[in-house]
Amino acid sequence: MMAMPIMTVVSVKGIISRKTNTGTSREKTIVFEGSSSPRELLEGLSKQAKAALKGLESYRVVEQLTAEDEEALVRSLFAPLS
Repeated sequence: MMAMPIMTVVSVKGIISRKTNTGTSREKTIVFEGSSSPRELLEGLSKQAKAALKGLESYRVVEQLTAEDEEALVRSLFAPLS
């Protein structure tokens, strides 16, 4: 069984007094809004996951350097200091 959205109050308009044959009636307008359904929550989650994956695509996997490559890199970085 699917979960039902929870209805919450969004806005309440003021009380309107009206005179009728039997007396005075007072009316208040209440607008309700349902919370997100499970499907809407999953759709939002999938959009966020797709955006995160798209952002991670720009990162590239750095290959492991061998010991010789590391030494050459260190020498080239510190050579101007010597």
